[in-house]
Amino acid sequence: MSEAMLADWNGPLGGLPPLDAIAPDRFVQVFQSAIDDCEREIDGIADNPEPPDHANTLAALGQCGRALRRLRALFNVAADTMADAQVSAAAPTVLAMLAAHDDRIGQHVGLHDRLAMLAGQDAQPANDIVQARRRARLLERTLQDFHMSGASLGATEKARLIAIGEEMATCHAGFRRILVEDEGDLLPLAPSERAGLPAGLADRPLPCTRATIEPILTQHPDRAVRERAWRLFAARGDRAPDRCTLPLAATLLRLRAERARLLGFASHADLTTSNRMAARPETALALLDRLWPAARDKADRELDALAALARQDGIDRLAPWDVAFYRERDRQHRLGAGESALSRYLTLDGLRDGLFWLAERLFGLRFTVLPDAPAHHPDVSAYRVERAGAPIGALYLDPFARTGKTGGAWVQPLRQPERGHDLPIAMIVHNIARPQEGAPAHLRLWDAVTLFHEFGHALHLLLGDVEDHRQSAFHVPWDFVELPSTMFENWLTQPDMLAAFARDPATGRAMPDELAETLGLAVAKSGIETAEYLAAAIIDLRLHMRADPPADLRAFEDEARAALGMPDALRPLHPLAAFRHLFAGGEPTYSAGYYVYIWAELMSADVVAAFAEAPGALLDRPTAERLEHCLLSVGDADPPDAAFRAFRGRDPSPDALLRARGLPVQSA
Repeated sequence: MSEAMLADWNGPLGGLPPLDAIAPDRFVQVFQSAIDDCEREIDGIADNPEPPDHANTLAALGQCGRALRRLRALFNVAADTMADAQVSAAAPTVLAMLAAHDDRIGQHVGLHDRLAMLAGQDAQPANDIVQARRRARLLERTLQDFHMSGASLGATEKARLIAIGEEMATCHAGFRRILVEDEGDLLPLAPSERAGLPAGLADRPLPCTRATIEPILTQHPDRAVRERAWRLFAARGDRAPDRCTLPLAATLLRLRAERARLLGFASHADLTTSNRMAARPETALALLDRLWPAARDKADRELDALAALARQDGIDRLAPWDVAFYRERDRQHRLGAGESALSRYLTLDGLRDGLFWLAERLFGLRFTVLPDAPAHHPDVSAYRVERAGAPIGALYLDPFARTGKTGGAWVQPLRQPERGHDLPIAMIVHNIARPQEGAPAHLRLWDAVTLFHEFGHALHLLLGDVEDHRQSAFHVPWDFVELPSTMFENWLTQPDMLAAFARDPATGRAMPDELAETLGLAVAKSGIETAEYLAAAIIDLRLHMRADPPADLRAFEDEARAALGMPDALRPLHPLAAFRHLFAGGEPTYSAGYYVYIWAELMSADVVAAFAEAPGALLDRPTAERLEHCLLSVGDADPPDAAFRAFRGRDPSPDALLRARGLPVQSA
């Protein structure tokens, strides 16, 4: 089995990942072998007696460690979607090994010196001006990564930086493990209480996942049941002293602050934003602060309306476990349809086919099933992606929540595109509630929006046309990476797509026009949603802008909410103890960067406005072709601000974002 995890991938499309050959008990051994091979390749580049040039240094570095990259993809699938005891046992060691390896490469003196020599030379030969510019950007970004890894530090500081990376990796794995365990805890209900459960949940265990808890909060008529469900979910990561993530989060904050100081930055937020479009944390915070007052005011008005509905039921004060329930009642009152009426027409099969249809209309892509693709679970399906008869990559879909699978949704890049070498492979991972055997999977509104969001990420990867995999979609600055995903959420309400693919599976009837209109109103961002998100992003930035982390994270979170004037009924969207974006991923992820969603939405709203201005609106093919050429295909080969200007002819305007969020547009 270990040989299978290290071997070249076989099959169509340049090889498919052997997901059925993952052997968690062999991870440590095979990773050590792959790391050793990669480091020998690195040493060979650094020791090359020939003068450095693009081919023998920068391009050669990109080709190093191909087996290690493949193995990392398999490990990420295992750690996030099949976390049994063996995976959990191996993960801390593997993550520490990888962190140490990344640090050794990033601090490799010979390799750094060779790259610096290359940067000091005249422009390298290239086929054209564009290729030369993009190669120069790759070299500049690579040297920047070396700086962030401590390549310019002394021996003592380098050793400390490596130790910090290893300790961080252990903390990430521990944080993730506790959340997975907590999300496996079951909500206890008496038989009489089960009668109020939404369809599909009444006769099954109720794990503490978003896919289970949110329908209960939205639909269960018993307030006591909603309160128990909310408290169980809100306590993830902080349920018991021996199963608490906060000590791990505190350690990560301390280590991040120390690392930032070693690298010459005032704070972790200064370090992370230095490599992003925002450039400084104050710039990102200024955008959030500009939006916050209007978002809070809108949320207050919406909560007042919900409180009035709750008073009709004898509830004097709206609580966090009431908000979703009365928002659903308010939606039914205002829009004439609730979550269940919409969900009837939003099936997984229908929306998947609708997404494939949209990708063909916009970008000429065709998706066909790969029936024999190896998979790690029966739920997983795979699709060949082609254009004009030529393959461009593969897409996997892992849609349902299950034990051992991390909550939420994301795209796992199984293979990055590289012109002349590799076709991209993306996996969309979701956590939709599993339907009854033989029944269609009906998606809640949030699930449907999320599916479209993740498909935007997948398209960004699949449409990549870059010379080097290090310039593909998932290597763009992190406050640009969410542009394609937030943008594609808008296609959920596209009328032609709904008419063809949003159908009641029992009758075959298409979603009625009035319900389609309701769907459009329902997916519009409310003040409550905007305030919840902005508060989480502001707390994240302020936490990581501190030179010294707070001693008490619970107190810090409460004080930050109070300073914002956060309404009591709105508890944290992501409590720090369960904030996996900040504490359960690699370094850096969304730490000091949860703001990236709104930063990217600033641009994506302007992209959608460009479609709206075109003759074909959201299905306008020329606009889609320009979008692919300027933004989606280039990855990080061009600076994102220049790429956006190439598409739109100007910098993004905040007006489209304000309108999309239902906030007042400020006059110039």
